[in-house]
Amino acid sequence: WSHGPHAAYDSDAFRAEMEATAAQPGKVLRDRGDYDAARAGAARVISATYHQAHMAQAPMEPPCAVADVRDGKATVWAPSQSPYDARGDIAKALGLPIENVTLHPTLLGGGFGRKSKGDFATEAAILSQRAGAPVLVQWTREDDIQNGYLHTTSVEHVEAAVDANGRVTGWLHRSVAPSILSTFAPDSGYQMPIESGMGHVDTPFATPNLRCENGQAMAHARIGWWRSVSNIPHAFAIQSFAAELAHALRRDQREMLLELIGPARVIDPKAEALPEDLWNYGEPYAAFPIDTGRLIHVLNVAADAADWGAPLPAGEGWGLAVHRSFVSYVAAAVRVKIVDGLIRVPEVHMAIDCGFAANPERIRSQMEGAAV
Repeated sequence: WSHGPHAAYDSDAFRAEMEATAAQPGKVLRDRGDYDAARAGAARVISATYHQAHMAQAPMEPPCAVADVRDGKATVWAPSQSPYDARGDIAKALGLPIENVTLHPTLLGGGFGRKSKGDFATEAAILSQRAGAPVLVQWTREDDIQNGYLHTTSVEHVEAAVDANGRVTGWLHRSVAPSILSTFAPDSGYQMPIESGMGHVDTPFATPNLRCENGQAMAHARIGWWRSVSNIPHAFAIQSFAAELAHALRRDQREMLLELIGPARVIDPKAEALPEDLWNYGEPYAAFPIDTGRLIHVLNVAADAADWGAPLPAGEGWGLAVHRSFVSYVAAAVRVKIVDGLIRVPEVHMAIDCGFAANPERIRSQMEGAAV
C-alpha cells in the first residue's frame, strides 16, 4: 500500500514555497497601463502579503448516505448539493445505466461545498452492491477532517505605487494558490479563469496602472470549494490591503476605497483590459457587467448605517469592505473592540445589491450566515 507522493506533505513548508513564488513575477493575467513604470517612479511603494490556510467545510452533519442496490437498480438517499452529478458518479461506479439510478436528496445538515461531491453517496452504493443489502454509511467528524476535501491554501501579494501627492498610481495583485482543477485533471499549478475571475482579474479599481498575476502552485491535497470559493482569499487580500493602505497614508478608509474604485461607471472590458476569457459567474457580460456605481452605493449604505466617522471609545474601531461576487455587490461595516486582550465584534452592518430579490428572506439568511 502506497500513500503516494503527498504522504509527507508539510503545509508550513508549502506556505514558505508559495510566499517565495509570490515574491517573484508570475503569469500576467491582466495588464492595464504600465505598472513597472509607475512603481519605478513612485515616491513610495507599499506592499503586504496575506496567507490563507487550508480550510475544511466541516458541516454540522458529516457526510452520510443510505443505498439500496439490487436487481440491477440503485436507490440512494443522500444530503447532496449536486444530486445529478452524484447520480452520474454512482451509475459509473456501479456500471449501471443512469436511468437505473435514483437519488433522493435529503436535507443537507450543512453543505458549504463539501456535499457537492458525490464520494460518500458512491461509497454507500458500492458497499450495498457488494453486500447485496441496504447499507448506511455515516462518516464521523474524524473521517470528515481526515478524508474530505479542503478549500485551497493561498498566498496573495499586493502592492501599491504611491506618488508624491499620496495618490495611488499603480496596483499589483499576485495570487498563488493550487487550483481545484487538480482534483479532476492533470495539475498545471495555475488557477483556471473561473478562479481568477472571482475577485482577482475583475478588480474594479480605476488605478491607471493595474496588473494581476498568477504564480504556480502544485496541489498536495484534494481541493474542494468552500462557500464563496476563490472570492475568499482575493477579497480578503484586496480589502485588507486597502485598509492598510489607508492607515499608511493617513487616509479615511471609506475615502480610500472610493478613490480606488473611481467614478461610477460600467466597466468596458476592452478599455480596462479585462481578460478575454474573463469568467463572469456563468452570466453574459453584456447583461451583467461590472457596475462600480452599484459597488459605491452599497459601500455608502453600509458605512452610513454604521454612522461612519462618529467618535468611538478607546479600544474600538470600524472596518469596511466592499466586493462584487456572483454578480452581486456587497459591503460590510464591522465594529471591533478589545476586551481583556481579545477581539470582539459587537456590531455588523451589511448591504447587498443582488438585483431582483425573488426571496428576500433567503438573501437575509445568506448575509447573516456569512457574518456569523
